[in-house]
Amino acid sequence: MTSHNHLPPLHSPPPNLTLRYTFDPTTAPADISTAFFNITEIPHVRCFYSGKQIIVRLADTEDLTSHTNKTNTRKLVDNGFHLVESVQARTARTIMAFRVCQTLHSHPTQTLIHDINTRNEVTVEDLYLIRSSKFPILKIRCSHPDEAKKLLQRGIRVGSIIIPSYNIEPEHYKPIQQCLKCYKFDHPTYRCKLTTLVCSKCAAQGHIHTQCTSDVHKCLNCDGAHTAVFF
Repeated sequence: MTSHNHLPPLHSPPPNLTLRYTFDPTTAPADISTAFFNITEIPHVRCFYSGKQIIVRLADTEDLTSHTNKTNTRKLVDNGFHLVESVQARTARTIMAFRVCQTLHSHPTQTLIHDINTRNEVTVEDLYLIRSSKFPILKIRCSHPDEAKKLLQRGIRVGSIIIPSYNIEPEHYKPIQQCLKCYKFDHPTYRCKLTTLVCSKCAAQGHIHTQCTSDVHKCLNCDGAHTAVFF
């Protein structure tokens, strides 16, 4: 009998088609959009600098997969561009184990990681024991989503205990809605009532980010020294 914990949500979040890269400012090309296409040979919807990162938005999941395969990742790294893992991707390889035995607190984190890796044939990158009023919660981040699914289905052997699969859940990703016209968070783009152009980079009116010539970044929401686009 399948536990209800593992049933997929009724409304799955839309795929995140946006990637972020760090770069070396001393060698970064002026036309980053053309540079990325020349390296990957994969078209993108948008590609622009945002502070200390490069934002790339792909058209669909197929382009996203091709853009992040080992070949293109290596090409980009060789040219000084390093992929920043998205929250959604990190969540896909993270699980939460509930009602965990209190005795796990007596073991060092690295000892627990080594034991889980050895006894479950997975690779755990991070592990956190979260204290609660009754039983600790064990948060485990694996190296790959398939390993997280393996622990979800089989349970976890650690120390002298076995955490059953019905006490384990995937970490859930909850995407944040943002209007891409005014960059507020209280409505989708198609419901925006703004009639003037506004820049997500400098917060000025009358132009959009692709027309911006300012070197100053200012958020439209909090006035912070960063762009208003959330990824």
